[in-house]
Amino acid sequence: MTKKDGKNNEKTETALTVPDERDARKLLFKQLDEQYTLPWKEQAALIRSETPMTERGVALALRVARSFGLPLQGLNIITNKRGEANVYVNADGLRWRLHTDPRGIRNSTAEVIHRPTTIEPWVEIKATITMGDGSEYTNFGAVDCIPGSGVSNALLKSVTKAKRRAGVDAVGVALPIAEDFLEWVEDERKAGKKVDIIDAEYKEMQ
Repeated sequence: MTKKDGKNNEKTETALTVPDERDARKLLFKQLDEQYTLPWKEQAALIRSETPMTERGVALALRVARSFGLPLQGLNIITNKRGEANVYVNADGLRWRLHTDPRGIRNSTAEVIHRPTTIEPWVEIKATITMGDGSEYTNFGAVDCIPGSGVSNALLKSVTKAKRRAGVDAVGVALPIAEDFLEWVEDERKAGKKVDIIDAEYKEMQ
């Protein structure tokens, strides 16, 4: 577009171009393909792990990432004492999948279905994610909570947990959620139980 300024000099203006969602997704997946071809040590730096990553461990994470279309930083690797690597998806991975899903996200809601009482001291939330094609995915999150003590924090944690689980259902990532596991370990420790994160079994989701 050409305009004239106050001195009758022609001035060219360049309009900003906003890429549509399809172009944005193509760019993201191009970056993903580039990440998949990095040297393994550079890939190792992207993966969240409690122990140093080996080339074999990176190869496992890469296979999982490719299978589910995830960035490497969207995975956590936790190795038990037998040297077996367990792969978890984390919140970054779920956000990636949700925001690159071709259906798009229409809405996300959370509903309190249980408030803590003396007899039943926990908070429970039902979360629903609605995709652009109208499909809905619902799941639940609960956190122990004594009435009158830390209810607001428990509500926030329950909402986050429920939405993570609904997100897993929406994008079809058949992996346990890293944050759920780590929160379970933390809760067990707070309860005075000895839990070694390197050898912990994934019990919270069972």
